[in-house]
Amino acid sequence: IDADLDDPWFERRRLAIAARADFARDGIGAINVRARYGQHQRNVLLTATKPEAELDWASLVVGGAMDRRVELSYEVDFAAANGAQRPRRISSPVETIELEALEVNPRDLYTVVPVPIVALGLAFDRYPQVEVQLRYEDPGSGIAQDELFRLDATRQSAEFSRFVLDPDVREYQVRVVYRAADHRDVDTGWVRSSAPQVTVRDPFPRKHRVSVVPNVDWAQ
Repeated sequence: IDADLDDPWFERRRLAIAARADFARDGIGAINVRARYGQHQRNVLLTATKPEAELDWASLVVGGAMDRRVELSYEVDFAAANGAQRPRRISSPVETIELEALEVNPRDLYTVVPVPIVALGLAFDRYPQVEVQLRYEDPGSGIAQDELFRLDATRQSAEFSRFVLDPDVREYQVRVVYRAADHRDVDTGWVRSSAPQVTVRDPFPRKHRVSVVPNVDWAQ
């Protein structure tokens, strides 16, 4: 039997998949990729320790050439996060690709927006510790984040990471409690904000005394 090994019928449809994700920072447990070629579906699980995989199928020949179309989708499974309620799983739409190598970027489905928290001109001798609490809620997306940060003379900055599914929901809430050395704490209460940064300032900045000396000769 003579066989032409260059015939597309003998080829394999191969697809290399790599996760372009920060599993630890985004709290991702795994990415479940589903790929269907013709009638045959393959699944592969990408993790922090195994972020790459390769799939292959017997080729489908259409019109004398390999049909390279693969239907692909993926699910992102999140680990439980302290002080945060968010979807445990989000899914991508199904798309058709003809690539031989594909990078899966979970942040195509969501974003993580950092909100820096910075103490500026704060008198830590009067307020040895400052508690900064932030909340971000998007009920329509099942998101409710609540996190407390403590600032002091040795740690004067922090960062709150907003997990965002709906970019139109930008507002968050912030509350600052100044723990005073004389036990007369100051509580700002909850304040709404959409600022890109939380700046913590002295609630009662010291007043500067200004002495005014008239330039007058009183003897005249």
